[in-house]
Amino acid sequence: IISQDGNVPEMTSYVNSLKTELTIIQLIHPYSCYEHPNDFPGDSEGRLNDGFKGDSYGNKREGKVTCCKHHFTWMIKTVFQDLT
Repeated sequence: IISQDGNVPEMTSYVNSLKTELTIIQLIHPYSCYEHPNDFPGDSEGRLNDGFKGDSYGNKREGKVTCCKHHFTWMIKTVFQDLT
């Protein structure tokens, strides 16, 4: 299973080249930061930390970390609920 953050042409091409030799399930995150870099959960000024006072150490949310979390959560749900 290969999960990619959006339809990145280079990644898609590479994965397609592997499909001749391997059995691959290719997942493409539907609301990726690659395709929506300035929208939530990416680096959207104001919305990302709007009303968020920070974690227990006072740290604000970071777009790249939030994107990874959303992608990972979506991927796990897709693999274990939708593909089984």
